[in-house]
Amino acid sequence: MLIETGKRAILCSAILLGMFVSRHASASAFLDYRVDLSKQVLRVYLNDSQGRPFSDFAALDRALDSRQETLVFAMNGGIFMTNLRPLGLFIENGKVLRRLNTRQNGYGNFYMQPNGVFLIDQNGAAILPTAQYPEHARSQVVRFATQSGPMLVINNQINPALPKTSSSKLIRNAACVIDKGTVVLSLADEPVTFQAFAQHLQVSGCQDALYLDGAISDIYWPERGRIGIGGSFGPMIGVSVSRRLGK
Repeated sequence: MLIETGKRAILCSAILLGMFVSRHASASAFLDYRVDLSKQVLRVYLNDSQGRPFSDFAALDRALDSRQETLVFAMNGGIFMTNLRPLGLFIENGKVLRRLNTRQNGYGNFYMQPNGVFLIDQNGAAILPTAQYPEHARSQVVRFATQSGPMLVINNQINPALPKTSSSKLIRNAACVIDKGTVVLSLADEPVTFQAFAQHLQVSGCQDALYLDGAISDIYWPERGRIGIGGSFGPMIGVSVSRRLGK
């Protein structure tokens, strides 16, 4: 979702780690890529070496290829503004590119409460409500982070603020943390409500899950024949494997 400013055959075994399609809903309703952080590299991405947003999966793939890395999965990684800059907190390689957004009464899904932060620190992955992030960041070294909203699952319970009934159905995507070493990146490949998406993530074992975006959501998953050529994104989340010897 764009928010107006002021208001949008290589390492096959590693690739196969992510090939998990949920059966909790209809067979084709959700595409879930499961990441084992002990075996795969997960990062958030925004800008290329010239400081310009990558904007699409193809540009990110080319950049990683030049570093001898293979991009095996990617999805858009958070709500952004018309200039492709993140609406909320964004940290890449330990560098804060945008500060935490603590506003609660703005326009759009980002501001549905509680919203939250998906992060990678020295202990692994976590998703925290925005209000809890500052304390966490004071005691942990956050290497990667993206802020979005709303939280869909909190402590394995569906966010009670989500509408119980709604006619709004969209293609949506989310990040889910099962434990500190296991992340699921999920795309509702058919239009769904917030509630249906949250139910899927809860049943899938997510302890916490964060909505990333809707309507524009897409994935790069070449193993499944999905390369997401139509998107123009700000933040992205990518999973890669190294082609360098010993990596």
